[in-house]
This record gives sequence, structure tokens and C-alpha cells, in this order.
Amino acid sequence: MNPKRFLIATLLYMLGPRQMAFLQKALKLTRIKCVVSKYYRIVKLKGCVSVLKEVNIQGYRAIDKFNLELSKVNVLVGRNNTGKSSILEAIAILLSSCHKFKNPLTGESLLGYLAEIRGGYQYLINVNSTCAIVSATMENNSTLCTRMFLKEKLPAMSSKDQKTLWNAIREIAEKDIERSIEKLKEEIRLFEERLSSITSKTLREKYTTRLEELEKKLRRYSLDKNSILNERVNDILRRVRFAALSYYNDVALSAYIHFTSTHTRTMNTEDEWSMFFELPFLFEFPSEFITSFRRTPSDIKFYARLVGKLSLLLDKLDVGMLIKVLDKLRNIVPYFQDYRDGSVVFNYSKRLEIIPLSSTGEGFQALLELLPPVLLGAKVIIIEEPEVHLHPGFMEKYSLEMLKMVKDYNVQFIVSTHSLEFLRDLLMNARQMGVINDIKFVRMYRHYSTGELDYEILSGEESYEELESLGGDLRGP
Repeated sequence: MNPKRFLIATLLYMLGPRQMAFLQKALKLTRIKCVVSKYYRIVKLKGCVSVLKEVNIQGYRAIDKFNLELSKVNVLVGRNNTGKSSILEAIAILLSSCHKFKNPLTGESLLGYLAEIRGGYQYLINVNSTCAIVSATMENNSTLCTRMFLKEKLPAMSSKDQKTLWNAIREIAEKDIERSIEKLKEEIRLFEERLSSITSKTLREKYTTRLEELEKKLRRYSLDKNSILNERVNDILRRVRFAALSYYNDVALSAYIHFTSTHTRTMNTEDEWSMFFELPFLFEFPSEFITSFRRTPSDIKFYARLVGKLSLLLDKLDVGMLIKVLDKLRNIVPYFQDYRDGSVVFNYSKRLEIIPLSSTGEGFQALLELLPPVLLGAKVIIIEEPEVHLHPGFMEKYSLEMLKMVKDYNVQFIVSTHSLEFLRDLLMNARQMGVINDIKFVRMYRHYSTGELDYEILSGEESYEELESLGGDLRGP
């Protein structure tokens, strides 16, 4: 092994994860992979981690305009219906665009799930907005932007968005035309086989005529390819119900398209009708189509506890990671003993009880879910109301583990809460650890005279001083 790399690997092994980011920055290491002997763990450095530096949201659900320079721990507080969930969802959608709009650690669709639980795609965009725009600047100064449109607003798209959508639809059209050509070729082959065995003159003439028609259609695909492609793209565009277009550093990254369940088309002339029926298009649509235009930035990895099965997350862990998670959980939950093959083993005064993971309490699952995303490389973790179903005694431990992860793994948390106990535990632990300046609070509220949403940003120290006032914002409707 290269002596320099061996030295770096040894230092990292000795210092542990707390000093990893600092050492990386000090030595200006970029994309170095250090493979050491079996007595040392494998260490991988991939340059600057991509946590969020600033986020902007316009026109997503309840949010008209929102801007926030993020800290390491960002907490949204406020009464019901003040936009907290909208902000979490918008950020999750933005980051999911780097992973074909899925939760990268579980592979589950995020955008489709949010549309389902919110009653439809039309409810993802503010009624007063032409489109929803979510953008962010990363710690490494790269930018990410996602714009979402409903069918009625597609004509108002910029030329750039129209081109991105057209290129995505073109991919569908090209695949559909390829299937049409293959279907034609197969039909021609079958007619030729039948024709060779037919002796009746009348029947041969019918088969010959039909074969010539099929061959004519096949030739048309090669002679008039561009016009057929444009026709097919425009035809598919009429079916678009919702579109989300994402850009990384202002270059098209990915697209998510949801189609209407029925297809309608207006034929203006007899020639147009004739062309439509001559071309054997296959109108077999999925409900959604997702594509990537370029390689996904590998360092933008997140986890959103908005959708996702815990079992899928745990299945991603290797043996070493799983052992680390279980050891951590044993320190928090004294009666927890083990997790094996989808079941949890509890030890109640030396009486073992084995139950499926899905049958355990949601508070226990929340604790079990906390560490795996970090071990799997997530740098941004989004959690809605982490205190839900948590016993008050676990809230203090939960907030403490969050702060330890920020310090040890340089991750970023974006959470919402309705719990004064959780706020108090988080601030107290942060003060004791000397990291209270790593926390930022966003107090969300509504002007009831106008119905407009607004927000106020507080530092960790300010939040500590106004703890009881913040608690008041958590109560009420």
C-alpha cells in the first residue's frame, strides 16, 4: 500500500469518526479510498459532504415563500396548519430528485406517496401559484432545484422547462415506437409464414394485400421518423397531469411525470384521422414515468421519515452496522435484547419475548430508526414530530442521540415538533454539550386577520431564553 494512504487510514482509525471531517478539510483530501489490512477498518473519503446551506420554497402546498439558512439541527415549531409539514415535504422532494424521486435508503416512491396522502397532485401546489419551486444551495456551493407543474399550467412553463419535459416525453415516445416497430415486424413475419402455406388464390390475394399494407407502415417509420416522433411526443404531452423537473447546477437532472388515467385526442381533419389509425401506436401507459438525464450526484443522500418501512431500512445494514445499532439501542432500552430475521427479542426479568418488528410500539421503532440512516451515509435526515409515541423518558435520550450524531457524523437534522418536553430536552442537552449554536428554530405562525402564514427564525440561545414562549406556540389549534 502507498505509505501516505496507509498513514491516513491509520490516523482515521485512531481518531474515529468525530475527527474525520476535520482531518479531511485540513489535509484537503478528495475522493481518496484507503484500503488497510484486516486489522483496520476500511476508510473512504469522498470530499466535502453535501449538507444543505440554504433552502428556498415557493408555492408548495401552504407555503407562499420561505427562505432559511440552515444550521446543523433545524427545528420547526408552531401550531397546527402553519406549514411545518409542507416545508419538510418540499425539502424531501427536492433531495429525492437526485434519486429518481425515491427515498434512497428504502427505494420507496416519495412524490407519489405524498400525492396520495394529500388527496392528489393538485394539492401539492399552492392555489395561488403557477408552479411550486424548491431550491437549495449545498455546503459545497452546488445548487439543486425542482419545479412542479399541474397540467393546466404547462403552457406557462419557461422554454427551459418545456425542453426538459419534451426530452423526458421523447424517451417514452422512442420506446413506444420501438415496441410498435417490433410488433409490426412480428406481424409481418407471421403473415409471411401463413402466406407460404396458403394455396387458395383468393386467400393469398387477401394476405398479400394485408402484408403490403404492413410493409408500407414499416417503411413509413424509417422514411418519416422525425414527424412520427413529434406526433407521438405531442400526443403523450396531452396526457400529462403533473410534472416535476429537477436541475443540478442549472442542468437538467431528472423528471417525474404523472399521466391521466384516460386518453383523449381531437382529430381536426380526415388526413389526421387516417394518419392516426395507420400508425400502430401502443397506448399502454404507466401511471407515472421517472427518468434521469445525467448521473446522480452520489454525495447527496438523505433519509425522510415521512415514508419508509423500517424493515427495509434495517435490511440495508451489513452485520457490523447492525451490531452497532443494536448495541446503541440496548443502552437506551434496557429490556431490549436482540433483533433477528424481522423479529425483536425483549428480555423482561429473564423472560424472553419474541415479537415481529411490525408489532412493536412506534416509540420503540422511532428509536431503532434513528441510527441506521447515518450509518448508511445519509447526511440530511428529515423527521416529522419525532416525539410521537415516545415515552417522556425516551425523549431526552432521543434528543441526546441526535446531537451526538451531529457531532460524530456531521449530519444535518430538519425536524418539526409539537412537544415542549422535546424542545426542553434538546436545548438542555445542547447546552451541556456546548453545541447550542448548532441549533436553529423556526417559529411558524398564521396571521388570523388575513390567514397568511409567516415565520420567525431564532438561534439556539434565543430559543433557550424563550423556551416557555415557544411552548405556548405549540399549544392551541
